[in-house]
Amino acid sequence: MLGVEDMSSLVTSVAQALPKENLRQAFELFNEMSQQLSSSYANLESQVQLLSGELAEVSAARIKELKEKERLADRLHSLLQLLPGGVVVLDGNGRVQECNLAAYTFLSPESDKKSASQKDIVGQPWRQIIKKNFFPKEDDGHEVSLKNGLRLSIQTSSLENEPGQIILMTDQTQTRMLQDKLARHERLMAMGNMVASLAHQVRTPLSGATLYAQHLASADLDADTRKNFSSKLRRQLKNIEAQVRDMLIFARGSAPLNQLLSIPQLLELLQESKQILQNQFPSKIDIICENQFSKQSLEIQCHSESLIGAIQNLMTNGLEAAEEVTQNPKLKIRLSVEANELNISVSDNGPGIKPQAKQKLTEAFFSTKSNGTGLGLPVVKAVIRAHHGQLGFYNQAQGGAIFVISLPLKIHQGDVL
Repeated sequence: MLGVEDMSSLVTSVAQALPKENLRQAFELFNEMSQQLSSSYANLESQVQLLSGELAEVSAARIKELKEKERLADRLHSLLQLLPGGVVVLDGNGRVQECNLAAYTFLSPESDKKSASQKDIVGQPWRQIIKKNFFPKEDDGHEVSLKNGLRLSIQTSSLENEPGQIILMTDQTQTRMLQDKLARHERLMAMGNMVASLAHQVRTPLSGATLYAQHLASADLDADTRKNFSSKLRRQLKNIEAQVRDMLIFARGSAPLNQLLSIPQLLELLQESKQILQNQFPSKIDIICENQFSKQSLEIQCHSESLIGAIQNLMTNGLEAAEEVTQNPKLKIRLSVEANELNISVSDNGPGIKPQAKQKLTEAFFSTKSNGTGLGLPVVKAVIRAHHGQLGFYNQAQGGAIFVISLPLKIHQGDVL
């Protein structure tokens, strides 16, 4: 770039070399270019100042936005730590990225809590944490038991903008204890009526059994008659046994769920119940599977005898109701799997459920039958509840009633999430 002295020398040289007319034109051109250069420089300075101001404003706004986001992140972190539910964030490889205090409390053994911190969980594989802390039990249902005695319900959701999952754990320990206490209190309140009903229920088959036993003591009986009385005696004793078993399940509100029953095995038991009922009722009974249950891993944790007894109770009720309004009673049992639940529906072509009876249908000692004890459906409900399931019922649009049993499928330890 030329300096002032260089420019002056250049002008002097040009002035000496050029004629006066050309020299005048050159000076005019030079002045014009100098003015343009000065104007351009002034405009450039103005643009630089304007851009500098805008940059400062943008930088200030950006800094303010970042500080606001930091404050929001701090608030969310504090809120996350105060939540009673445990929150765990997993990355795409199934490792813990973040967890709150509640999750750490749930997943840390009592002996480690004084010396450990939440950071000890971060970075660990989630499957390893499951293996270390989870202790599934027979009666878990939709919940999961831990080795420290807690019982949690677990929900998962995928992260929206990145690979990974967020896991929400809710402590259901106290809720389950309160539910059990309330159910026990309700059962104790009904104990007086239940004892009276039990005496009534047992008296009839017991009287029959006593009568048949007296006949068997006679020496004049031939072999066929003796065999007939023996068969009737066994049937009456079986009836008494079933009544006492159902009463105990109703009173305790629980049953030993010590059996794993696959779907094909359940279908076989339902087929046996179908044969038994078809010997008593001249009716059509269909058993339908909506899903192809080819996987043997689909199982339910149950007490098969009480569960099949409850389903057979619903089947008997449906056939008896249908016989009141038609000479062609029909029953349909449908099995389907949805959302880790096995649904068993029993539908009939009877008169349906009367509106005034819907609210009291599963209450103890309420019956729509003249000779009913009012313990059939309450016992069914108690059995299903003991299996951590639900019992629902409603009227069908085409007529008749439908009862639906929903039971949790057995979740193996590797399939918790």
